[in-house]
Amino acid sequence: MLPDFELSDRGKYEDFLESRDIDTFSKLCAFVRQIPYGRTSDRSKPELVFTENKGTCSSKHGILMEICEINGRRDIELIVGIFLMNESYSSKIAPVLAKYGLENIPEAHCYLRHEGKRYDFTGPKADPARFEPYLVREQRCDSQQVIDWKPMIHKHYIESWLKRKNLDVPSEKIWEVREECIAALG
Repeated sequence: MLPDFELSDRGKYEDFLESRDIDTFSKLCAFVRQIPYGRTSDRSKPELVFTENKGTCSSKHGILMEICEINGRRDIELIVGIFLMNESYSSKIAPVLAKYGLENIPEAHCYLRHEGKRYDFTGPKADPARFEPYLVREQRCDSQQVIDWKPMIHKHYIESWLKRKNLDVPSEKIWEVREECIAALG
């Protein structure tokens, strides 16, 4: 179980969290989980998760990790995981993959990890068991690194995946296919 702790330091989010009576990490995680999924207007500003009331796996877990860091919780880790998204992961992406003749496509996902167990607060139905069977790589990072590292790790993995698969497709095209898959998950 992810440890709960009192938010003795809320950093720059003090006013926002206090106004919503969020004084423990478990309350914060529950709040972030229920925020709608969506990209904020500027991924470099984690506070937009609260002000725009939406976030992706990166921004939601990034802000959770920032609060952990502020409170000295080094036992909780922010992870960028790469998994091979396929038809078994979600039948909704099967038509997109079939259209491009692909069995799977690398996807990067952020989540928290504690004592080897993964925790996903991306949305109300988020569950690490959905992606764990297809997980091929994990990289620990801090809350500020996720802004730049996640896309870099993801794009680097796509390039090496294309070489291993001996696919003569530009990585930019795979990125477009990935965006179609994400839209299909809608």
